[in-house]
Amino acid sequence: MDPEQQHFMFQKLIEASDLGQGFLDLNGKIIYINPALCRMLGETKSENALGKKIGGYYLGDSRKKFLNEILPNVKDKGAWHGELPLKSVEGHIIPTIQDIFLINDDEGNPLCFSNVIEDILERKKEEENFGLTQFSVDHSLINIFWLDKEGRFIYVNEGSSRSLGYTKDELLSMHVWDIDPLMPMECWPGHWEELRKKKILVFEMLHRRKDGSEFPVEIHANYIQRTGENHVFALVRDITESKRDKEVLIESENRFKTLFESANDAIFLIATPWRAIADLIYSQKRFWRNFKNW
Repeated sequence: MDPEQQHFMFQKLIEASDLGQGFLDLNGKIIYINPALCRMLGETKSENALGKKIGGYYLGDSRKKFLNEILPNVKDKGAWHGELPLKSVEGHIIPTIQDIFLINDDEGNPLCFSNVIEDILERKKEEENFGLTQFSVDHSLINIFWLDKEGRFIYVNEGSSRSLGYTKDELLSMHVWDIDPLMPMECWPGHWEELRKKKILVFEMLHRRKDGSEFPVEIHANYIQRTGENHVFALVRDITESKRDKEVLIESENRFKTLFESANDAIFLIATPWRAIADLIYSQKRFWRNFKNW
């Protein structure tokens, strides 16, 4: 392949790349940018950027760093890699990762700079969204656990740490049976297998705090397969209050039933005035005696 063909193929490769690529002369003036970098900088066509100082596409401290630190470093060491934001002609800030190289001629004399630029705006947005999600999970009022096949905790949120009285580091060195008296170590393999088959289980258990006190919990356990590994993701809710409310309700119902059954008078359940008697709930023998005498 002759040099002209090689140059043609190299140019087509650069122009088709999704990475921004450009060349600067030794004074920092742009002598070439590919279409990807043209779009990144907000230029309508590549020719608009030719001859411009590259520093115009950086802001404040970034411009100073590029001109006073990075380019001299590249001249001295031959290359630089790092994260540095660009500024488009519309004023948009674009976070980027840049690889800057010094290109020498055949005799080893500096010829120009080459800059390969990756737009990481979407990656930054994903990282930010992940950070918000992580913050929400960490500070959720619901206790959240991730467990591996051996029953070991591989993630716990702050709510879990608070409710159990352990630090997160302490919990991450423990197994599920260390906090659950109803799940001894020998029962875990069977529980894991059931989760593997059913994928989702909802059940009640007990959790034991560091001080030895216990409280009832409702667990929503999900069997998760990700990145070639299997885990259990569990949402755990303290149901102490709901259990107490249920006990109060049952006690109230029992009291009412006792009063009802000990009554000497007939008791009916009557619907609204425009309806007939719906149901006869209960009656004592006295009622039936009175009824026969009617």
